[in-house]
Amino acid sequence: RPEFREDYVAGRVAVEVRIEDQMITREYRARVEVKNAAHPFSLKPSEIRLTLRGPKRVLRGLELENGAVYIDATDEEPGVYEEEPVVVLPRGVDVIRQQPQRLQLRLWKSRARR
Repeated sequence: RPEFREDYVAGRVAVEVRIEDQMITREYRARVEVKNAAHPFSLKPSEIRLTLRGPKRVLRGLELENGAVYIDATDEEPGVYEEEPVVVLPRGVDVIRQQPQRLQLRLWKSRARR
């Protein structure tokens, strides 16, 4: 939506036109990756639903690539954790809603092979 501003100074006219992007909301499903796990793991659920808000020109073509939603398991020892995934988005795009908020990450000790 354009916004206009006009200034009249000593016979001169200065016009400023500002065009703002139309903002929209769109829903996505995204697979959640587990990065840097030093142990075997399971993740429940392995997919989340996101409602994103951002400029129409950005969201219209946005596809959440593999790795855009992840949990970093660096330094996690075997056990059960409730984790909130990281969501990597383009500038100007915000998460409005995420379901579920937290996921269950289970890490277990690997068995030594003989």
